[in-house]
Amino acid sequence: MILNYDEVRDKVESVQGYLPAPQPAYLFRLVTFSPLDSIIVEIGSYFGRSSVAMGFACLGTNRKLYSIDVWENEHIYLEWQKTIKEFGLEDHVIPIRGWSGEILLDLGKFINGNKIYMSFIDGGHGLANVLNDFILIYPWVKNDGIIAFHDVCEGHPEVLKAWEILKALLVNHEKEGSLALGRKTLIK
Repeated sequence: MILNYDEVRDKVESVQGYLPAPQPAYLFRLVTFSPLDSIIVEIGSYFGRSSVAMGFACLGTNRKLYSIDVWENEHIYLEWQKTIKEFGLEDHVIPIRGWSGEILLDLGKFINGNKIYMSFIDGGHGLANVLNDFILIYPWVKNDGIIAFHDVCEGHPEVLKAWEILKALLVNHEKEGSLALGRKTLIK
């Protein structure tokens, strides 16, 4: 079990991606402090920098990370698989290849009907994509579970707009660079 991000920093940063420091360390920490049997779902993985950061936090536990991505480019998917295997994460990081809007409609079959502790939304960056991913993942997230979004910034105005709409449904907001999150709460 890896308890310190510094032990894996070089490996994570060797993976191509758009998740700048210190965001991989932040994701690692969120997963590290999750229950040992947590289910985490990421939407959008690209080459797998976020998958690796969160995957390392799953080692030595029963945590599972489900990575949803269409991986339209076969080369990128093969590189993602190679990286996961090279770092010994294949027992904890499970790929689900397809469009998030379709996969999330049938998510229960992939996670055996269990609830999710954390979701990381970094798929399509259009307003409709982000809203759709949130709407479809929300019922699967445990009460007090985390829903995080990437690219909540001026450079991605539609993601920023989605966050401004959706954050009202979440509590205990946090932000690390362009990564924003909140916790699901019961709506009364």
